[in-house]
Amino acid sequence: MKVDLNLWIRSFKEIGIELPENLLKNQELHQLIHEHGTGKLSTQKLVQQLSNKKSTHEFSFNQFKRAWNAVILSFYTDSIDTAKALRSQGYQVYVLSDTNEIHIAYLEELYQKLYPNEQFLKLFDKSYLSHITGYGKDRDEAWLQILKEQDLKPGECLFIDDLSSNIERAKKIGIHTFHYTPESTMQAVLKQIAMLNKNAL
Repeated sequence: MKVDLNLWIRSFKEIGIELPENLLKNQELHQLIHEHGTGKLSTQKLVQQLSNKKSTHEFSFNQFKRAWNAVILSFYTDSIDTAKALRSQGYQVYVLSDTNEIHIAYLEELYQKLYPNEQFLKLFDKSYLSHITGYGKDRDEAWLQILKEQDLKPGECLFIDDLSSNIERAKKIGIHTFHYTPESTMQAVLKQIAMLNKNAL
């Protein structure tokens, strides 16, 4: 996903909520967002907490949703093409995402604008979403759940992500990785998979 944290901060400022450039600097706020992203705090309670503790003035739920979704700009369409190509070649494709119910609904909206009559989550054999599983990518349980449920070995898997911290977490578990950047191409991903297949022979 293409994201813009600065736009996110500006959008929240418009509804009276000051977000620090680094959320880790505000432990209370970081904890609220983390609990929401792992399903421990409902969207309604998140909005209430932010309204009561962080906002300088009242805002509507729709205003909150617009600000909350402002961080998401668009998809990397090449990554969508890659997922489709891999599944067409018989590979199992799963998504492991640190997300929440508002963002997932918004992603579906964005996706259907690009691909009418298709659904974003149908791109994958199965989706492992943090607000449903209760685990973010910072927890080993998130990864081990997929391996166990799908009867996979770490060395059989390739994890693709744009954050170095997630890439390092996957490596520690023994999963092969591809660090995705805006310059990455489908051909580069397929080439790495071909190399892994060759080495497995």
